[in-house]
Amino acid sequence: MSKHTNPAEKPAAGWRLKLGAALFGLSIILPVLGVPLVTALGLSTTITASVSGALLVRDLYTVIADRATTNWFSPYSFWSGS
Repeated sequence: MSKHTNPAEKPAAGWRLKLGAALFGLSIILPVLGVPLVTALGLSTTITASVSGALLVRDLYTVIADRATTNWFSPYSFWSGS
């Protein structure tokens, strides 16, 4: 590889961080703002309950999947991230 590389040829690595931050923010904002928005639309009770449940249960499954990969009996497993 030559010493003189064109800066335009370097791949942009910052998009991963931006995408991760956007997904993290969306995962917090969507249930908080989505449930009141769905109820304000005036849809039927069945549809409102289904959409609101899907928004909130998704977070529950995320927590369960995270806990399934950690040691349940370690008091520090939540804080250590393992």
